[in-house]
Amino acid sequence: MDMFIHPFTSKYGFSSRRTEGFPASPSVPTRRGGPRAAFTLIELLVVIAIIAILAALLFPVFSRVKATSRNAVCTSNLKQIGMGIQTYAQDWDGIYPIGLDFADTTEEGRSAWTFFPEELNPDAKQIVDDLAKLPNRGGYIDQTLKGYTKTQELWRCPSDTGLQYLVIKEDTGPGSLVHGGLTNGEPAYDVFKMSYGYRTELGIAGWNVDQGKEVSNLVVMADMAGYWHTRHSRTAIDSDKVAEVADVKKWALNVLYGDGHVKYTPWQKYRESWDTVGPVTEWWHERYGRGIF
Repeated sequence: MDMFIHPFTSKYGFSSRRTEGFPASPSVPTRRGGPRAAFTLIELLVVIAIIAILAALLFPVFSRVKATSRNAVCTSNLKQIGMGIQTYAQDWDGIYPIGLDFADTTEEGRSAWTFFPEELNPDAKQIVDDLAKLPNRGGYIDQTLKGYTKTQELWRCPSDTGLQYLVIKEDTGPGSLVHGGLTNGEPAYDVFKMSYGYRTELGIAGWNVDQGKEVSNLVVMADMAGYWHTRHSRTAIDSDKVAEVADVKKWALNVLYGDGHVKYTPWQKYRESWDTVGPVTEWWHERYGRGIF
């Protein structure tokens, strides 16, 4: 009897019936429709548009985060300088350190000491002149506190873009405080070796760190410029280098107060604090009454 060979028997002698329990061999994929077409111009434009929209949404967020970070560093710097001032005072009978700030390097700032009340210190002008003549900036506040602060970098504000205004065009509050200067596009730190202004009169007047009823409202140190941490930092409006009042009222500064706390303070509040608590301010109030200074 002839043996019937199943037509699907493999060359190894296994028929299809004997391979039913084995897994099927993988099928070979076949290409359908030919090669993939490239992106069309419309598709590319859509992708670019989506990326542009995402960038427009994210860039302001990144900018705010960076600004917040710079502000935090500035606040930390002032707090550490404040601790240095307190430590200095403990070594010197509670008196604020005697040292100059950037305003005392200008002609206007130096001449103002001629009018310092004699009752507070009759030798104020001479003291300031002598401090300014010390070599290697030895009479400036950062040098006075050199043994009480960790590093010179504490005096650099990361938002320091320099000083753009010399004076304020109009009065923006009580008193006649001039807050400004010119650094010709250079950061104030690069010009003065500090980004913060010190209330020099505290040391010259021999004020105690615990003196006064409103220590928490006493301005001790602050950013040199009220526009570093805001967007209102456009260039001076005319050749006289004066600041526009509309911008000035939008300024804000990081301020170190007498009790050691640091607060981001709107310009108007800063002015009010300056014109309320302090040696010259309180001397004026006692002599001429409040609401005049």
